Amino acid sequence: MCLPNKPKLFFGEVALRPDLFAITELGARRLVETDSVDEIVELTSFDARAGRLGVRFGGAFLQRAQQASLCLEAGAHVAACAMAGAGGEAVLEAATSHKTGDSVSVAKEMERKAGRHKVLDRLLGNLPAPLQPPLRIGFAILFQWRDDSSHGGECAYDADDAHAALAALLRVAARLDACWDDLPSYRDPLSPGRNRAPDG
Repeated sequence: MCLPNKPKLFFGEVALRPDLFAITELGARRLVETDSVDEIVELTSFDARAGRLGVRFGGAFLQRAQQASLCLEAGAHVAACAMAGAGGEAVLEAATSHKTGDSVSVAKEMERKAGRHKVLDRLLGNLPAPLQPPLRIGFAILFQWRDDSSHGGECAYDADDAHAALAALLRVAARLDACWDDLPSYRDPLSPGRNRAPDG
């Protein structure tokens, strides 16, 4: 259950919305009995880094990163891989929307057949050559984990795979975070409408 009018829980440096976390009955009692959320929430290094990146990549990324972390802690390794891959999709959509200035068309493209790959091409287009291979490989690995672990077949992912998936998610997000301010400058100047490169 979520408690109204209570202190916000912080995930890294980001105050989570109530719809992004759940509080157990025991947790609810502890919230009432203490003034310090530090006594309640213990952040892992992954959680803290994901929280900082959530400022950039938004609630969808943050939600999936948190769920991936919780699944890993619970030993649900296949689910952790699925959530890490879904977090990669959220990073891709946010970064491509920022680069193109057209979040509507990016969101629609993501829903189409092979949309992820087309959106990835839009993101990587015109980026400096050294940036492209690590991003393309990183996203390909995340998408493989997501597809393998969230479709109907059996999956043998273990703790090592889950740890690698979460690390890959942070690595891809951190690479794009580092060049975030430059992304719009790589828009295709021939694209119409909001995808046109800014003058000057």
